[in-house]
Amino acid sequence: MVAAVHVALILHALGPGGTERQMTYLVAGLVERGERVTVVEIRRADHFADAIRAAGGEVVSAEARNRADIARVVRPIHALRADVAYGLNPEANLLALASGAPAVFGVRTSDLARLPKDAIAKVAMGLQHRLARRARFVVANSHAAARQLVARGYPSDRVRSVLNAVERQRFVASPADRDRRRARLGIAAGDQLIATVARIDAQKDPETFVRAAKVATRPGRRFAWFGEGELRPELLRLAREAGIDLIAPGAVHDLASTYAAIDVFTLASAWAEAFSNAFAEALALGLPCVVTETGDHALAAGVATVVPPRNPQALAAAWDTAARNGGGPEWVRANLGVDQMVSSTHELLLEAARGT
Repeated sequence: MVAAVHVALILHALGPGGTERQMTYLVAGLVERGERVTVVEIRRADHFADAIRAAGGEVVSAEARNRADIARVVRPIHALRADVAYGLNPEANLLALASGAPAVFGVRTSDLARLPKDAIAKVAMGLQHRLARRARFVVANSHAAARQLVARGYPSDRVRSVLNAVERQRFVASPADRDRRRARLGIAAGDQLIATVARIDAQKDPETFVRAAKVATRPGRRFAWFGEGELRPELLRLAREAGIDLIAPGAVHDLASTYAAIDVFTLASAWAEAFSNAFAEALALGLPCVVTETGDHALAAGVATVVPPRNPQALAAAWDTAARNGGGPEWVRANLGVDQMVSSTHELLLEAARGT
């Protein structure tokens, strides 16, 4: 009998987010395939911890007091004596190298040069670039990111693309759920709701979203942004100044009823998308989708409307013509299946662990 491989999955925290949800799929799939999985969070956040444990994984929180508290993080990771360590952001990738196990770097976005927001993030990103050759593999979650990594000098023979996965059944809601959610949001039965589900930050370009909403305002049309983020005050200010009655209820805890309430899903991202998890989820549910051409979004152009970034007029015009496309769920099943993502990742982790 082949011994289980001990996989350490390292990330910033198990808070709400697309990467964290992908982690739950990966843990469940690896455990089903007979492996032992420990998820290590640099800072404590319990949002997905129960789901990880329910899937058969272990959770270790280093409980770093801040992002510079590296010593507190390295010790518990090294103590795991894992067979392979897989990081899921620049700081986690560096910790994977420090774990003593063969390291796999995870790159969860494109346009890396735009992302560092502070001194620590910039240092971590720079070190990731310089140390990439020490990783057994570098796994990007989009083809666009993989191409950019190779162009930046990452070793092409170690860069791989493994796209995100969508588990459609997690997001299915009933017509009654739709009615209840819309009633709580104050949306009339005949109103059309155009909405995004995303962090409120510069990458998601709230300014373009609001400018497009101003152009596209019609009687019976409502706009919403589901999510939290550092630019929430700016988003609300822009909406007020534009005269947009924007629904902004904050963080989403019931994604199924939220998607059910939406008539047109949209994403105004300016840069750095890989393939948005929210976009993939909306496609899986058959929602009409209008998104910007960032990352790998153009791959779904046959089942969604893809427009240039930072173009409010194009975004608004696309909202007017968006229609339900039955091909979305089929496209997601063919390209973003959970089994496909887990199997591809599993193969890379085994190869890294065994040095084959």
